[in-house]
Amino acid sequence: MLHQIKSFFNQFFPQYCVHCKKPVLITDNTLCSQCLGEIEYTQNCCPRCSSYTEEQSYCEICNDREFYIDKHISIAEYTGVIKNIVYALKFKNNVSIMHHINHIMLNAAGEFKIKSDIITCVPIEKKNKWRRGFNQSQLMAVALANSMQISFLNLLKINKKFKNQKELSYTNRFLAIIDKYALQKNQDLSGKQILIVDDVFTTGATLNECARVLKNNGAEKVYTISLARVRKIV
Repeated sequence: MLHQIKSFFNQFFPQYCVHCKKPVLITDNTLCSQCLGEIEYTQNCCPRCSSYTEEQSYCEICNDREFYIDKHISIAEYTGVIKNIVYALKFKNNVSIMHHINHIMLNAAGEFKIKSDIITCVPIEKKNKWRRGFNQSQLMAVALANSMQISFLNLLKINKKFKNQKELSYTNRFLAIIDKYALQKNQDLSGKQILIVDDVFTTGATLNECARVLKNNGAEKVYTISLARVRKIV
């Protein structure tokens, strides 16, 4: 019976790979095995913030500034297959791709032995959530929390309206985002280890500010993880 149902959907509701656009089975969750194998995973990572660095002794992201994240992991480069995966989720409402995203993030969390008491996510602007119907980082965080059997809590909220970071220089992004986020009411973080989930890591300004807020409210350790990183910073 299950086979017949799958055959019906494959025939009358065909799906296509988000990267190569070739037809795929419904069980492939819109990403073919060949493209899955072509994901470009990060290399030459700063051991603390996972940004690209050829000189392990110096990192332009986390050196020479107050960095509140205890360890950040960016899993893949924001290019090719991963870029299309993120685009499909954020702008095409392709929640089927979450099957692959969660598998990738769960493997990374296990590889780096991340331990936390709470998993949370970076909040997004209300207009963006209204337009998409969801917060993509929250979808990732909830799925990861369920797989790791850790509590998900929506700890953070947006405090004020700020300029879009894309309009700002790299240096100014860390300054402009100060106090953008605040802790939700009635949250006791005393001594907690927290993992923040986000989709794409660019300068680290957003995650660093979220970590600052959590630590200022009692969190002992704050770890962060993103599906991808933007390697070139402008």
